[in-house]
Amino acid sequence: MDFQMPEEMKQEQQFQKEDAILVMYEMLQHIFGILTRDFSSTGWSETIIEDLLEELYGQMNRLQPIQKEIMQKQNSTTGDTIVPHLGKYYFNLMQYLESKEYDRCAWTVVQVQILTNFSFLMRLTGYVRD
Repeated sequence: MDFQMPEEMKQEQQFQKEDAILVMYEMLQHIFGILTRDFSSTGWSETIIEDLLEELYGQMNRLQPIQKEIMQKQNSTTGDTIVPHLGKYYFNLMQYLESKEYDRCAWTVVQVQILTNFSFLMRLTGYVRD
């Protein structure tokens, strides 16, 4: 299964702080959207998912004012290229879940993808801190 993960997520690359924020915000939104789908067949703890969703929501709220400011300046370069690729990637993940009717195996595949996403988000966090 090739969900067409953006190359920027697979390879080590430099990000400007503004680009990292745009990408992080976009990723958090999509991950939040995926996890609010029908995950009843996953066997996952509802409490853990609710806690994760609460944390994702909080992170998005903290990034949103900065994201809006960056979007108004329109000086992003890397973010402009990766964001559309992210949209396609997450669309493919959702299509996969839907085609498999949200069964446990499909959720396991998506869970692995999301864990990879969190690893990438951790790398992006380093660009924001600097």
